[in-house]
Amino acid sequence: MNRKQLLTTCLLIMSAFAGNVTADNKDNVAVNVDLVDKGQNRIYIDLRVFYENPIEKGTGIGRSPMQIPSIYMDGHTVYLDGYSFDEIQLVAKYENGDSYTVYSSEVLESAETVEIPNGFAGEYEIRLYRGGYYFYGDIVI
Repeated sequence: MNRKQLLTTCLLIMSAFAGNVTADNKDNVAVNVDLVDKGQNRIYIDLRVFYENPIEKGTGIGRSPMQIPSIYMDGHTVYLDGYSFDEIQLVAKYENGDSYTVYSSEVLESAETVEIPNGFAGEYEIRLYRGGYYFYGDIVI
Protein backbone atom coordinates (compact mmCIF):
# COMPACT_ATOMS: atom_id res chain seq x y z
CA MET A 1 0.00 0.00 0.00
CA ASN A 2 1.43 3.38 -0.91
CA ARG A 3 1.26 6.53 1.19
CA LYS A 4 -1.75 8.03 -0.60
CA GLN A 5 -3.84 4.91 -0.16
CA LEU A 6 -2.84 4.62 3.51
CA LEU A 7 -3.69 8.28 4.13
CA THR A 8 -7.05 7.95 2.37
CA THR A 9 -7.92 4.84 4.38
CA CYS A 10 -7.01 6.55 7.66
CA LEU A 11 -9.10 9.62 6.79
CA LEU A 12 -12.12 7.46 5.96
CA ILE A 13 -11.85 5.58 9.24
CA MET A 14 -11.42 8.81 11.26
CA SER A 15 -14.41 10.46 9.59
CA ALA A 16 -16.58 7.44 10.42
CA PHE A 17 -15.65 7.74 14.11
CA ALA A 18 -16.23 11.51 14.09
CA GLY A 19 -19.70 10.97 12.64
CA ASN A 20 -20.62 8.54 15.43
CA VAL A 21 -19.35 10.89 18.15
CA THR A 22 -21.34 13.81 16.73
CA ALA A 23 -24.53 11.73 16.59
CA ASP A 24 -24.03 10.58 20.20
CA ASN A 25 -23.46 14.14 21.43
CA LYS A 26 -26.64 15.38 19.74
CA ASP A 27 -28.64 12.69 21.54
CA ASN A 28 -27.03 13.47 24.91
CA VAL A 29 -27.66 17.19 24.55
CA ALA A 30 -31.33 16.54 23.85
CA VAL A 31 -31.60 14.32 26.93
CA ASN A 32 -29.89 16.94 29.14
CA VAL A 33 -32.17 19.72 27.89
CA ASP A 34 -35.23 17.59 28.72
CA LEU A 35 -33.97 17.06 32.28
CA VAL A 36 -33.59 20.79 32.90
CA ASP A 37 -36.89 21.86 31.35
CA LYS A 38 -39.20 19.49 33.26
CA GLY A 39 -40.99 21.84 35.66
CA GLN A 40 -38.02 22.95 37.73
CA ASN A 41 -38.16 26.46 39.14
CA ARG A 42 -34.77 26.33 40.78
CA ILE A 43 -33.20 29.66 41.65
CA TYR A 44 -29.41 29.93 41.72
CA ILE A 45 -28.00 31.20 45.04
CA ASP A 46 -25.03 33.51 44.51
CA LEU A 47 -22.56 32.39 47.19
CA ARG A 48 -19.43 33.94 48.67
CA VAL A 49 -16.94 32.32 51.02
CA PHE A 50 -15.90 33.31 54.56
CA TYR A 51 -12.88 31.80 56.32
CA GLU A 52 -13.14 31.56 60.09
CA ASN A 53 -9.36 31.11 60.46
CA PRO A 54 -7.73 32.69 57.41
CA ILE A 55 -4.22 31.55 56.48
CA GLU A 56 -1.65 34.30 56.07
CA LYS A 57 -0.14 34.63 52.62
CA GLY A 58 3.39 33.39 52.13
CA THR A 59 3.11 30.46 54.52
CA GLY A 60 2.31 26.84 53.81
CA ILE A 61 1.79 25.06 50.52
CA GLY A 62 0.37 27.04 47.61
CA ARG A 63 -3.05 25.83 46.52
CA SER A 64 -5.55 26.76 43.87
CA PRO A 65 -8.47 29.03 44.84
CA MET A 66 -11.50 27.40 46.42
CA GLN A 67 -14.32 26.52 44.05
CA ILE A 68 -17.63 28.12 45.01
CA PRO A 69 -20.41 25.50 44.85
CA SER A 70 -23.48 25.88 42.64
CA ILE A 71 -26.45 25.74 45.02
CA TYR A 72 -30.08 26.16 43.98
CA MET A 73 -33.37 26.72 45.78
CA ASP A 74 -36.97 25.90 44.93
CA GLY A 75 -39.45 27.02 47.59
CA HIS A 76 -38.19 25.64 50.92
CA THR A 77 -35.89 23.06 49.30
CA VAL A 78 -32.16 23.72 48.94
CA TYR A 79 -30.45 21.60 46.24
CA LEU A 80 -26.83 20.89 47.17
CA ASP A 81 -25.90 19.66 43.67
CA GLY A 82 -23.39 17.04 44.85
CA TYR A 83 -21.58 19.18 47.42
CA SER A 84 -21.30 18.10 51.05
CA PHE A 85 -21.63 20.39 54.06
CA ASP A 86 -21.60 19.96 57.83
CA GLU A 87 -24.33 22.44 58.74
CA ILE A 88 -26.86 24.85 57.25
CA GLN A 89 -28.03 28.07 58.94
CA LEU A 90 -30.54 30.79 58.21
CA VAL A 91 -29.44 34.15 59.58
CA ALA A 92 -31.69 37.20 59.94
CA LYS A 93 -30.38 40.74 60.21
CA TYR A 94 -31.54 43.66 62.31
CA GLU A 95 -31.79 47.10 60.72
CA ASN A 96 -28.62 48.18 62.57
CA GLY A 97 -26.63 45.43 60.79
CA ASP A 98 -26.42 42.91 63.63
CA SER A 99 -27.40 39.34 62.79
CA TYR A 100 -28.81 36.34 64.62
CA THR A 101 -29.34 32.70 63.71
CA VAL A 102 -33.01 31.74 63.30
CA TYR A 103 -32.51 28.17 62.02
CA SER A 104 -29.67 25.69 62.18
CA SER A 105 -29.47 22.04 61.15
CA GLU A 106 -26.82 19.42 60.51
CA VAL A 107 -26.54 18.19 56.93
CA LEU A 108 -26.12 14.47 56.36
CA GLU A 109 -23.05 13.55 54.33
CA SER A 110 -25.06 11.92 51.53
CA ALA A 111 -27.81 14.58 51.42
CA GLU A 112 -28.74 15.93 48.00
CA THR A 113 -31.34 18.38 49.33
CA VAL A 114 -32.12 20.18 52.57
CA GLU A 115 -35.69 21.11 53.52
CA ILE A 116 -36.15 24.39 55.37
CA PRO A 117 -39.24 24.25 57.64
CA ASN A 118 -42.37 25.98 56.30
CA GLY A 119 -42.49 28.47 59.20
CA PHE A 120 -39.77 30.62 57.64
CA ALA A 121 -40.63 33.35 55.17
CA GLY A 122 -38.80 36.53 54.22
CA GLU A 123 -35.22 37.57 53.51
CA TYR A 124 -32.38 35.62 55.09
CA GLU A 125 -28.72 34.94 54.70
CA ILE A 126 -28.06 31.24 54.11
CA ARG A 127 -24.81 29.77 55.44
CA LEU A 128 -23.45 26.39 54.44
CA TYR A 129 -20.61 25.31 56.76
CA ARG A 130 -17.75 22.98 55.86
CA GLY A 131 -14.66 22.71 58.04
CA GLY A 132 -13.21 26.09 59.05
CA TYR A 133 -15.18 28.13 56.51
CA TYR A 134 -18.69 28.68 55.19
CA PHE A 135 -20.40 29.76 52.01
CA TYR A 136 -23.08 32.42 52.37
CA GLY A 137 -25.60 34.22 50.19
CA ASP A 138 -28.87 36.12 50.37
CA ILE A 139 -32.16 34.27 49.81
CA VAL A 140 -35.86 35.08 49.86
CA ILE A 141 -38.28 32.37 50.96
